[in-house]
Amino acid sequence: MNPPFLHLLANALRVVGAAAVIILIVIAIRALREARSGVYYVVREKARSRGLRFMLFALLVVPVTLGTAAYVDHVAGSSVALVRVTATPTSTYTPQPASPTSTNTPEPPTDTPQPRPTTTPLPVPTATASPTRIPPTDLPPTLLTPIPSAVAAVENASFGPLQLGACYVNYQLCAIAISFPLDTPIVHATFLVRNLNRNATWTAAWYRDGKYVAGDPLLWTSAPNTVGHVFFGPPGGFRPGKWELRLYIEDHLQSKIAFTIVNATSTPTITPTVLATATAAR
Repeated sequence: MNPPFLHLLANALRVVGAAAVIILIVIAIRALREARSGVYYVVREKARSRGLRFMLFALLVVPVTLGTAAYVDHVAGSSVALVRVTATPTSTYTPQPASPTSTNTPEPPTDTPQPRPTTTPLPVPTATASPTRIPPTDLPPTLLTPIPSAVAAVENASFGPLQLGACYVNYQLCAIAISFPLDTPIVHATFLVRNLNRNATWTAAWYRDGKYVAGDPLLWTSAPNTVGHVFFGPPGGFRPGKWELRLYIEDHLQSKIAFTIVNATSTPTITPTVLATATAAR
């Protein structure tokens, strides 16, 4: 087809489309005005529907006309390209001069042969044996004896910081301190428990002057997230010195706290029941 005619047709489509869009928008606006000023509800609803419908038509005319015009322009450009491609110019054959012959001069052989590249074998990695885990020497000796019914603790299980007190009333730690008189019958401790699964092994170990005194491994039987409570009252009472409480999950030290038993007596206001030996959690 004639490319100029196609371009003229595309421009005409754009003009017609623009005029149609204007006319449809004017009709839609008049219908919407009638929908706002109509006396009866039915008349207003029909006018509103008609206005929206013409507005939708106007929106559809825009991409249709523009797309059709663009396609016509594309067809016109393609027809021009085809005409240009099909035109084959005539060529006159001109004989090329004969290329001069080249004489290959053989290179003299060398007396020294070139060495062949040698392949270097890749090193074979040797497997390194994983080291055997040796528990720390300061672990409670009873902790090295496994409990048959215990289950493995989850990886994110942990104990929070410890807090000490001379009494424990209504699930609350009282007389909080880190130094206690010699006549203190029991030292209590509370700590935050996080994600400790049931029947996992844990230990509250008590030390005096760096030496293990008491504390056997136990199976956790409380909730996985709670506040733990342990207490200790040695037979015959505490001896003065530097004491320490260490909390373990399995053989992993979680938290510890040091306290002092001073060689002095006091008159306590609350006298808790003295227990011989105990390590427990609530």
